[in-house]
Amino acid sequence: MPQRWTTFFAAVVLVVATTVAGTAQQESTDELRARAEQGDAEAQGSLGTIYANGDGVTQDYAEAMRWYRRAADQGDFYAQHNIGVMYNNGEGVRQDYAEARRWYRLSANQGWPDAYSSLGLMYHHGRGVVQDYVEAHMWFHLAATSPGFSRDRYYWAREREVVGAKMTAEQIAEAQRRAREWIEAPRRPYPSFGSGTWGEFSTSPKH
Repeated sequence: MPQRWTTFFAAVVLVVATTVAGTAQQESTDELRARAEQGDAEAQGSLGTIYANGDGVTQDYAEAMRWYRRAADQGDFYAQHNIGVMYNNGEGVRQDYAEARRWYRLSANQGWPDAYSSLGLMYHHGRGVVQDYVEAHMWFHLAATSPGFSRDRYYWAREREVVGAKMTAEQIAEAQRRAREWIEAPRRPYPSFGSGTWGEFSTSPKH
């Protein structure tokens, strides 16, 4: 997976260490900006995150959205998902669940697990869509079983269980059918995060 932006600051550090880290961060931001201005989609998405989080710069959602959109226009799944997050939360834009869902789906179409989980939450809670446990279960399953993506697998498997407890056996079977159909459909894959098997319905933690 292309390395995205990480911060340089710990919670408590010596003043001299903070100064060095701050200089390093500024240099990295300048390098990212240079690449972003040249049209590098990954750098544009990373710069968007810097402004969204206020990492070494004044937090600026409008600037974050500007860079995310430039990356998303090039098909960057990371930026597409983060635009969805901004619409979902009303950060720098009017809160718009329908628009959030549209951007999440663009990202999900490329296989990005964060987009799967975001769609699962929307369908589970009926945000901008008709509440639909079958759809929620399907998206949580896809997030929990995406190959090589282990950071939040167990959490999303638990969310799938919570939704499943509200469903009939027939509904769960339908959710599983939709998930298999999604997995088998050709789509642009996201960069590999490692090996793994996609599609298991186990809720055990994946490592």
